[in-house]
Amino acid sequence: MRNLIGIAALATIAVLIGAPASAADMALKAAPASAASPGLWTGLYAGVDAGYSSNKVGIFDPAAPIAGTATATAPTGTLGGHLGYLYQLYKPIAVGVEGDVSWLDGNGSGPFPGAPVNGILVTNKWDSSIRGVAGVAVDRALLYGTGGWSWSGGSMCGVAPFPAPLTCFPGSSGPGTVGGWIAGGGVAYAFTSNLIGRVEYLHADYGPFRYNGVWTGGFVNVTDTTDTVRVGVSWKFRVP
Repeated sequence: MRNLIGIAALATIAVLIGAPASAADMALKAAPASAASPGLWTGLYAGVDAGYSSNKVGIFDPAAPIAGTATATAPTGTLGGHLGYLYQLYKPIAVGVEGDVSWLDGNGSGPFPGAPVNGILVTNKWDSSIRGVAGVAVDRALLYGTGGWSWSGGSMCGVAPFPAPLTCFPGSSGPGTVGGWIAGGGVAYAFTSNLIGRVEYLHADYGPFRYNGVWTGGFVNVTDTTDTVRVGVSWKFRVP
């Protein structure tokens, strides 16, 4: 009987000693799987954006330098959509790529300072971009920067007499689509694992460039920039 009690006691001690070691062993085995699991921001997402954009265009005619540079600003509301993918690294860094397109309805005009009877007319119809994205996650917020290439569609032309009527002078219309670099940043917030809201600012620069479309029959030099502030809502399809 005493032998049975001794054996039972030894077995109990062995279990008590082995239990912590087994738990630690299981924790070590589980750690890599946890570290490899995707973060909150990992996944494919799509959404809509709305905001305000201001396009500023300057045109200088080398054939008539005394006229100076005509400047026109075309403000407009924006409405569009975006599609992207983010991957959150083990540390709170998220990287990815995004493409977007927006519909615009802006126009603006301005005179040549040295020849105010002549001027320019600028219209905006759409813009789009493809950009890299990199950010730092702070709990449910993501602070990010973005940059890449942008395209803008619309028109620019000379008008005479200025300011009325604002009708393009024959042969003076500029390129319908221009391309250039774009950069900006913003902050996104994950309300749930799927629903994300954001606010962002983007600056695009499409110039300087030249086009042959002025009433004098020569080339004009153009600067063309756009500043956009917008809010967006996205739906993330992959849930960690």
